[in-house]
Amino acid sequence: EGDDLLPLQEDVPPYKEQIRIFFADLTLRKSQRIHPGIMLLPRHTINNLLPTIFTNWFDRLDILENMMNLFFGQMYRSQVYVANMFVSLIQALETYCRATQEALYISEEDYKTLYDTLISTIPKSTDGDLKNSLKSRLKYNNEYSLKKRLKILFNGLEPGTVALVFPNKDDCIKKVVDTRNYLTHYTSDSESHPIKDSSRLYKLNQRLVLNQQITQSSMLSSLPVVPLVNKAVKAIRVHKAIKVLTVPMVHRVQ
Repeated sequence: EGDDLLPLQEDVPPYKEQIRIFFADLTLRKSQRIHPGIMLLPRHTINNLLPTIFTNWFDRLDILENMMNLFFGQMYRSQVYVANMFVSLIQALETYCRATQEALYISEEDYKTLYDTLISTIPKSTDGDLKNSLKSRLKYNNEYSLKKRLKILFNGLEPGTVALVFPNKDDCIKKVVDTRNYLTHYTSDSESHPIKDSSRLYKLNQRLVLNQQITQSSMLSSLPVVPLVNKAVKAIRVHKAIKVLTVPMVHRVQ
């Protein structure tokens, strides 16, 4: 045993003694029973919708797969910083919006004309790297901003449902946008008010998760589930409020 090991240096003999390494696998999560009262949509409430939900799931898997990977990749991680979770949730949300919404301010043909016009106004003496940077940024400026995507997403839900998750919709959109910009560039201006406190960011993450679950449930069922969702959200909000106040966020706070 160990005879095939090569020495790191010619004058140093190979190390043959066995070494046992003990470590904790932080990727495993303990299973737990979840009371139906705090589930968004328990099975007994959607029995009649299950065939439609499963059909829509597989029909739309191609356009939703990337979003699902981002979303569930955070949901099932036992150890993650709240800032990293927020960024991934926003990526999942933008991916979802890009796949299910109109994403352009104007048609591609019209923007190509506008793009060429804007590029032609850049002075020839402009530094090459700066010119390429401007071209790259302008190339994607026709896509909806995060602020507009969030407005469209919220407008697609019943006002009562949105109010349960985000009591002040406009203020929430601004906080989400400001925080995403801050965590992307780690700079902010006087008009920006990102959430930097870990406990507040944790609570915002919970709201984003719940909003994503509501949106996916409504889309996959293709049927009105608003009364069921409203009832569930009220129950979940009470449960999460108690949990946030009583459970230490040892693994969640930076």
